[in-house]
Amino acid sequence: MPHDTPHDTPQDSPRDPSRDGTPDTPDPAKDTDTRAPRHAIESPVDLDFRPKRYTDFDDPVSLALNGIAGQRRREMVRDILTAEGEKRERLDKLLGPIHPDILRERASRDFASSMTRMAGPTWMGGEYLPPLLPGEVEIARIVLQSTTMDVAAVRARREEGRYHYRMVDEYDTEFEVAPQVSEEPLSLGELVDLLEGADAVIPWWEQQYGFGHPPEACTDFATVESDLYPGLVIWYEARAAEWRSWRGHEPPPLDSFSQLVLD
Repeated sequence: MPHDTPHDTPQDSPRDPSRDGTPDTPDPAKDTDTRAPRHAIESPVDLDFRPKRYTDFDDPVSLALNGIAGQRRREMVRDILTAEGEKRERLDKLLGPIHPDILRERASRDFASSMTRMAGPTWMGGEYLPPLLPGEVEIARIVLQSTTMDVAAVRARREEGRYHYRMVDEYDTEFEVAPQVSEEPLSLGELVDLLEGADAVIPWWEQQYGFGHPPEACTDFATVESDLYPGLVIWYEARAAEWRSWRGHEPPPLDSFSQLVLD
């Protein structure tokens, strides 16, 4: 994955795939715990849960957030729309009326540049995802605690009576997604299988562990979000706990620099 170099706007160009500070894409064949992850733990949630439709959001806030690509803008809008009492007053005083750019799918040139200058490169996270196709909905996203808070997303759209799925990130990675088509929305278990089959989460934990980070920091590096599948976060929290316990029984590997010094 990328290294930091100057680039244009979120709307005008994809991220440069050679920037410093963003982790290289892990090699699943080398880095991944290959045990069947869905069955490695006793699920704390109902894996048979299935939303009736992908337009069924529990609240209008979740619906508003689904159309916003930028991770930091999503967090800002959630705070703005849900804050109450003193927090509401502080936000109103600090931010004033909601700027139209905050609610756009992709940030404008001026907004993205100013927020990155003021608050750091994590404000680029998600802003370089491909545009949503007509009628397409994001059903889950993976957020990395990298320099630029990189994001990948699972998307669904209904066409000719069937749901079509794809997974995208900010670097034009080609993900293997299964299933690609279904008659009804995926169950939670099927979505877990899709993510695991696409090597979307655990290879990042393994990569960070290979860099010498402790297991807790590894699972914090890559996390999953979904407003349509609330149980997805809970399942991955349990999966992360199981992975940390497993990895905690062995000493972490030396990173390449430490190995070079010892040699």
